[in-house]
Amino acid sequence: ELLRGDWQNLDGREWSIAHAKILFIISFFGRQSEGMEDHDSWIRHAHLIVFLHEAVTGGVLAYSTVPASLPITQGGITSRVWVQTSHAALAAIHEMCAVGLINCIRMVTEDFAQAPAYQVSKKGMDMVSKMPDELKMQVSPVLHGPFGFEDEALEVVIDNREFVLTTPSGYVRRSTIGEVGHVPFITSPYIPFCLRHSQKFLADHSGRLYETSMWESEVEDVRGEAIALGNVTVLLCEWVPLGANT
Repeated sequence: ELLRGDWQNLDGREWSIAHAKILFIISFFGRQSEGMEDHDSWIRHAHLIVFLHEAVTGGVLAYSTVPASLPITQGGITSRVWVQTSHAALAAIHEMCAVGLINCIRMVTEDFAQAPAYQVSKKGMDMVSKMPDELKMQVSPVLHGPFGFEDEALEVVIDNREFVLTTPSGYVRRSTIGEVGHVPFITSPYIPFCLRHSQKFLADHSGRLYETSMWESEVEDVRGEAIALGNVTVLLCEWVPLGANT
């Protein structure tokens, strides 16, 4: 409640403290230039996802995270890795993009994959300038190194499909964003008959379902819901011609 104030009101809407913290995180790395002599700065989508994860795990953002596939580009080649992502944080970013608080640019990599990047607009920076210092102090540990490196800004480095947080003077820490955990499951292959070259039956692993009760799930779950599905068929498809319009 101490952080709340008139600074949250913009365009007839009262923006939440969480929106403000996300806006401040983006403004630390990406801002629209003030004039022709200044340069724009941007933060890539993958790097922003890492800082949002650090904010959630550090208690700065009261959001939950779920496993999601994230595209990363290394050496001109785009691949996907599983990471812990906050859908609520991404929704907040999209809301602020829609009203012009955040600018988004979609670049194309060497292998024609899309790579979004973000910056806070001049309109958004006006809101950031009015934020209380206490709010910025709460977010600061996410953006700076620990004791001994607190005056240095953290950077995200992608190393062999892992995300590493570093500072210029040598602080290095691997982010836990890639620790999505494992959930026990049993699957059986399925290929439609129209795509098969023979009538040979595929393997059926339904008789091994009891094995899932013998394994321990590594995903924390405090909910009590349970869903029972029967005769489920899941088709995984990919549109091969990749490009900016796919």
